[in-house]
Amino acid sequence: MSKDLAGRMAGLIRDGGFDGVMVVWMASGDEGGPISSRTFGDVYAAAQQPAQRAGDGSPGRSVRLRTFVYSVASDALIWSASSRRFAPDDRREMTAGVARVVMERLQEAGLL
Repeated sequence: MSKDLAGRMAGLIRDGGFDGVMVVWMASGDEGGPISSRTFGDVYAAAQQPAQRAGDGSPGRSVRLRTFVYSVASDALIWSASSRRFAPDDRREMTAGVARVVMERLQEAGLL
């Protein structure tokens, strides 16, 4: 994924009149450190890289979901989270659970 495509994606979101954007991806269980000052374009491009190796079905492999919410106007990170590690076979249940919790928390915080 090139940064050009990420830039075009950011432009489409901005031109679409959206206030914010949420990026969620499945990453290797080893990838868990916080990302605090990247732009939406940087994280969107980075999200494509772990997808190639996360959840490849290797025995004993773990993955996690990374979630980032950005302000479109300022292109600033306003909220982020990383799930606990889980087995790739559980990704559907974990994705649904994380999506539900993220939406609830964003509503509670007045961000939605």
